[in-house]
Amino acid sequence: ICCEEMVYEMLNHCYGSVGATDMKLDISYAEADHTVQIGLSCGGAAYNPFVQEEDGLGVTILKNMAKRLDYHLEVGRNVINITL
Repeated sequence: ICCEEMVYEMLNHCYGSVGATDMKLDISYAEADHTVQIGLSCGGAAYNPFVQEEDGLGVTILKNMAKRLDYHLEVGRNVINITL
């Protein structure tokens, strides 16, 4: 659910009505500390979903579940890293 919500959030805010998208999603599990790492990067407009005045339901759920949320802009790409 976390991945689906982040993909939807970024598609909705970074691309608008543009037909083509450039998005990469990586999911991994660290057995050492039993955490799930979600990495999402995409082009489009710069958008940090974690600092908006009104969060959507998906972002609210992530903020309550995640051990760590990180957003930064890297060479014109939105980069999000989430640790659950």
